[in-house]
This record gives sequence, C-alpha cells and structure tokens, in this order.
Amino acid sequence: MPREHARAISPVMGVALMLVIIVLLSGTTVVLFLGFTDSLNEPAPMFTQQGQVEISVENASITDQKLVLVHEAGGNVQAENLVVKFNTGNGTVEVEPSETGDLSDGAWSAGERLELDIDTDTVCTGADSLGVSVTYADGDQSHVLSTQTVPVTSEGFTIEDGAVVPNSGYQAEVTVLGTGFTYGAGGPNIDIRLDVAVGNASYDPWPGNVNNNGNPRSHTFTDQPAGAGIKVAATADEPGDYISPRTRWSNESNGWVYVLRDGDQPPNIAGFGDQDSASSYVGPYLDDDGNISLSDNEAIYLFELGNSQTGSSADFQDVVLLVTLQTERVTASVEETTTGESVIVCPTT
Repeated sequence: MPREHARAISPVMGVALMLVIIVLLSGTTVVLFLGFTDSLNEPAPMFTQQGQVEISVENASITDQKLVLVHEAGGNVQAENLVVKFNTGNGTVEVEPSETGDLSDGAWSAGERLELDIDTDTVCTGADSLGVSVTYADGDQSHVLSTQTVPVTSEGFTIEDGAVVPNSGYQAEVTVLGTGFTYGAGGPNIDIRLDVAVGNASYDPWPGNVNNNGNPRSHTFTDQPAGAGIKVAATADEPGDYISPRTRWSNESNGWVYVLRDGDQPPNIAGFGDQDSASSYVGPYLDDDGNISLSDNEAIYLFELGNSQTGSSADFQDVVLLVTLQTERVTASVEETTTGESVIVCPTT
C-alpha cells in the first residue's frame, strides 16, 4: 500500500512543480524583456564612410566663391551635428556651414551640397594647402565623416615653355629694364625691336629701336582674360648689316633666354666689352644674398642675341625685361584647374 500511496501523490507534486517552474520562467522572461526594452535607444544615425564626402567647385563669381562639399553616399546627417574645420597651417578654425540651400531642411542627404564661405584672412596664410575635416558630433560622441586637402596658390601665373600664363583675368605691364648689344666691344649699338604676343594678339608697343639709351620704358596691356599667355620676341636687326637679323622668343627652350622668379639666382656673367652686366640691370630686384626678390606676380627675362651661349660675348643682358601682372582680385576664390582639380586662389600680396 505505501507504494500505491506514493504513486497517488506524485502527479499532484508534479503539477505543482510545473506551475512553480512556469511562474519562475514567466517572471524571468518578464524581467529579461523589460530589461531589454529599458536599454533601447533611437537608432544611431547612418554615417557616410571615409572618403565619400568629396570637394567640388562652384562656378560662382569672384565675390561669391564658396568651397562646396558634396554628400556622395550614406544616410542622412543632421545639420546641427555637423562640425567643419579648416586646418590652415596656422592652426585649426571651425567653419559654420551655410544653413540655406540643401541644408534648409535640417539634414544633409546624399547628393546634397554643403557650402562653406572662404574667408581670405583664414585660408590665405602662405600654406600651399588647406585641410578640411567634416565630423558628426553628438554630445560626447563624434565620428569623422571625411578629411580633404585642397591646394592653395597665390594669384599669379605659371611659366609654360617660357610664356607667362596668368591664372585669372589681369592686366600686364612689360618693362624694358635695359639693353646692351653692340657690334664688337665698344662698337656701335645694334638696333633691337621688341614684339609682345598676348594670347592670339600681337603688339608692337615700342615701334622702332629700343637699344637707344632710352630705358627703362614700360607698356601696359589691359583687360586680358585668364590663360592668355604673354611672350616677347627680341629681334636684332641692324640696317647697316653688322649682323643678319635674328629673333629670340621668350618661350624658346633652347638656352637663349633666362626666366627668373623670386628666389632664383641671376647668372654671374660680366657684360661684354664695356657693357653693364645682367646683375646690374636687375640690381634693384636682388636681396642681400644676391638672389632675385620679386612678388609672385613678377618675372624677369634675360635675352642673349649674340652668336653663342658661351664665351665673353654671351652676357645675357642684350635685353632685360620685367613682366608684372595686376588684377582687381581682393578676396580668395575657389577655381577649377584644367585637370578638374579644385584650388583656392589667394590675392597677390
């Protein structure tokens, strides 16, 4: 009988135990579930990946140029959480994005642009590049969305194959600093004619002979477009047939013309016979170390019109020219190079 009694109470105990377990499990589930829901937050914003925010150029006017960042891919970013900084070489400066345009709805989305005003005093510090960083910042958390580097150049010009090529609209002053070309040592002057080509136009600014002790002399070419290169031709043409006519172009790369920029060293060559040396003509443009001291918008040309590039007669002061560019630009702007690269162009100081 004891066995039957044990069997009789076993189902009751089993049911009770099951109820206890179920209640316990239910309580655990509730605790776990409630604990999970209490830890839920708003979904984290989707960020664009590194390198997916790129810099592009707006073809605005000089007084309205902006640096433009394009949101190429990724989720929306709240505008109020964007932090943009410029690394200028003199330190880091925070820049306020424009809240108009694509950011007017409060979010920066794929395909939209972020406009940044370019302050001349901020970006034109003498550094050759500007670092741009875009960060998403929310309280103590932040995430770098993109870092970019934009080249910075002073307004001025490049010299391509000896031709001065300005990178913006300009006026140019060409000055004959001096000439010295004679038939033999102490002989009579040989006539020199100068022609100036600006873009596709040719000019004869000083008709006749410029080797007549009337230097310096200058001529200004106004309202020239960006990219219109300047090159000068010096022609020795003596009516008395001392020599056969010969012409040297400033853009020749065959050794007959030196092109000097700031920091260059002029050739240390004595003048032929009793003529002045090239260094004497460029004396006002030399620093204490004897190097050329020019602004970024200036260049000096030294022409040799003789028969040889070596020897005592090759003094490279037959014609000495100074080219100076002037523009009305007073603020920095963002421009596009011929290769499609964005570049910040600063006014010449």
